[in-house]
Amino acid sequence: MIQGFTDAASQANSQVGGGQTVYNAWPMMGGCAIAVVEEGGYVMPNYAKPGDVIILTKPLGTRFAINAMQWLKTNKEKR
Repeated sequence: MIQGFTDAASQANSQVGGGQTVYNAWPMMGGCAIAVVEEGGYVMPNYAKPGDVIILTKPLGTRFAINAMQWLKTNKEKR
């Protein structure tokens, strides 16, 4: 998975840097893409109106739930 992620970033003429490791029962990867576009080459969310469609690429709150579980487990072991 990591190699595929790195290969895709290379094909997009991008770099992979930083990151964090969170242990999880499910294989998960994520990334943040930053791009530079000319003015007018993007749509700002302030023009959204009722009925517009929002496409989510993953469930909301996943990272928070995993981190909270790990924090609770770690702190329980320290007691």
